[in-house]
Amino acid sequence: MSQVARDMGITPATVKAHLSEENLRIVSNEYNDRDALFFYIYRLFGEQSEDQPVTKWNIVQMQKFRKQGMPYRGQLLTLKYFYEVKHGDKRKAKGSIGIIPFVYEEARLYYEKQAKKAEEITSLIQQQLEKDRIEIKFNPADYMGQKKRNKNKKLIDLSTLGD
Repeated sequence: MSQVARDMGITPATVKAHLSEENLRIVSNEYNDRDALFFYIYRLFGEQSEDQPVTKWNIVQMQKFRKQGMPYRGQLLTLKYFYEVKHGDKRKAKGSIGIIPFVYEEARLYYEKQAKKAEEITSLIQQQLEKDRIEIKFNPADYMGQKKRNKNKKLIDLSTLGD
């Protein structure tokens, strides 16, 4: 944002005031995705040091991959795919996220297939629900208010009991 302000010769506050809500939402989502990736790397490889939970090299790689067209969310999903689905070896990584460009397309195809399967299942469930739909006539007045008496119940004459 400050780069845009410098290029246009205005203050960053003016640029921010004129950004649309949609742009602000996109930027917010991008920051959330970056933070999620950062936290996943921290959980995956552990804390490097107290001052630096994720190595500078991984941060540089995150930014480099983003500039190469791999958004933070894509990087996160790629790491999850490699380590949780394919059970990649963390020891070979030596604390680096350098595997991302090599597995990115494979992970993208995997998640596309998963999304397609989810859509198919949702569609099949919807079709089944429409097919098996039955209508039950319900009149609340039939079930509320008056209590129905049992007509077949014999009444006992209390005056005959004492004899």
